[in-house]
Amino acid sequence: MNQIIKHLEDEDVDVLILEGFRKLVAKDLTVPKIVTIKTAQEIDETQKYFKPIIALAAPTQLSTKELKIPKVDALKEQEKLTEIVDQRIGPIIKKRRTHKETLSIQVNEKTLPLNPFVQKFVRSVVLSIVSTLKAATIKGEESVTVEIKQPKQKIKRKS
Repeated sequence: MNQIIKHLEDEDVDVLILEGFRKLVAKDLTVPKIVTIKTAQEIDETQKYFKPIIALAAPTQLSTKELKIPKVDALKEQEKLTEIVDQRIGPIIKKRRTHKETLSIQVNEKTLPLNPFVQKFVRSVVLSIVSTLKAATIKGEESVTVEIKQPKQKIKRKS
């Protein structure tokens, strides 16, 4: 998924719709989700497993009155689903268009969500440290990417 996102970074893409990737994005706070459910029992499981949920796609007869998450019958209410997505994601898109992210931190290939204050602070610290190095020329408009990876496990062979 990170490769797909990297490939699209230079494109003018506001929303990427993915189907699947359940294990990769379930609790990733940077990925808003529309979750399909079929039964009332799946509602509790869904709320525990997925974060954040912007809408539930469910059959019309399924009652979700006690939930704060909007429910949409995606087959019958496409316009309602579009409105919900626009209401919940529209402000995020607008903010991203006006605020160009200049810092990205990845831990084990997972990008961490950072608010603008944290981005600015960490970016300033990293650029300050790097600017003291002899071979570094820092102008101040550079993007900063911090990548942290676990060492690969060595496989022990039995003799």
